[in-house]
Amino acid sequence: MVTVWDAETCKDVAKFDHQMDHSFRGLEIEWQNSKRVAMAGMSKKIYLWDTDAPERPSQVWSGHEEIVDQITWDSTGSMLASCSKDSFYCIWKPEKSTPVQKTPVQTFDKERTYINTIRWNCNPKMGHSQDPLLASGCQDGFIMLWNVNQGKLVQALNAHDQE
Repeated sequence: MVTVWDAETCKDVAKFDHQMDHSFRGLEIEWQNSKRVAMAGMSKKIYLWDTDAPERPSQVWSGHEEIVDQITWDSTGSMLASCSKDSFYCIWKPEKSTPVQKTPVQTFDKERTYINTIRWNCNPKMGHSQDPLLASGCQDGFIMLWNVNQGKLVQALNAHDQE
């Protein structure tokens, strides 16, 4: 069970019960806004919860084959990126999702190497395009930059070659 507390009143606001998924064991929590929170865990699923309706998740996303290591919202809160040691980056869009969705809106494959971290471009006006960029750090030492709207790799940087 995950409890959300009001920091000013020290009272619980909502409790999210993952009893329907006994293998959940939360590893990542990422707020979309002041009411909705995404949670990922060992069950390979991502849950989107709403503090106004905490009885069950509003959406459940399951597209990874391994434990979801990291989740992060873009600056607008309209896209959630996730990564896993299954070598996939997934993009989820709540407004385009069914309550239980098994395939992400978009996936990027890093040719079977572990993905350690993902980050959105904080300044979408930087660079040649206004499209959102997703950067990822991979186990093999590469940093990958993806254009999310176009669904293509913009650049692959080998961190080991940058001396």
